[in-house]
Amino acid sequence: MIAPAARLLRRIAALLLAGGVIAGGPVASGAESPPAAPAPAAQPEKPAADPNDLGQGLRYLRVGNLDAEAATVEAALSRPVVILDLRGAIAGEAATARFAAALQQTATPPKPVFVLVGPDTPAELRAAIPDAPAILTVGAVANGVNVRIAVHTDPARDRAACAALAAGAAPASLIEEKLEKRRFDEARLAQAHAGGGDNPSEESDRPEASVKSDKLPSAAPPAEVPLKDLVLQRAVFLHRTLIALGRLPEPPVEKEPVAKSR
Repeated sequence: MIAPAARLLRRIAALLLAGGVIAGGPVASGAESPPAAPAPAAQPEKPAADPNDLGQGLRYLRVGNLDAEAATVEAALSRPVVILDLRGAIAGEAATARFAAALQQTATPPKPVFVLVGPDTPAELRAAIPDAPAILTVGAVANGVNVRIAVHTDPARDRAACAALAAGAAPASLIEEKLEKRRFDEARLAQAHAGGGDNPSEESDRPEASVKSDKLPSAAPPAEVPLKDLVLQRAVFLHRTLIALGRLPEPPVEKEPVAKSR
């Protein structure tokens, strides 16, 4: 009788343990589980920067083969302001006529179109550009090239800038300039006045500056001049000037998208 009773007690204990009645058993199936933590809101991905976007609504487009890029040029002309670079472009008779008609139709004040030309631009293509107030042709000073905005620059440097753009260089990298200014704090100003100097910015007038200069190497290698596209830079500066003078409306400021919280 003892053995059957023991077996019965073990079965009851196993049932109680499986039901979660006895401490240490599994949680009952009807028990509520703790709420899961909310998933973090997905952050919107920022689109990659457009290398042909020169800021403030201005866009750059280099034209290589106008016969194949006529539709692209017409789409660019539909934008608020565009720079068309025709330096080194090739074009057939039909594409040239189509381009001239598109320019005449879209370039109306106060919406200018900047057209960059050079000696490598076919004469037929240059002659087809309409003589309209809103079409501003910009180019380096060269024989046989008539432009409204002439830029004095070395023809070799202009060709080098065009080659860099054709190789994939970002237009902004050829127009940005960084100006470095000397910094004069209060201590240096006081030192300059104590030494009798009237102009602290002219360090070469001070004796200590001349002594230090004697210790510098006499034949320093010339600094490499960064490549700049002065023709493209002039067009960008003209665009900024027109905005500053109120001749062009300032483009709206684009706001970054805000992630929605769940």
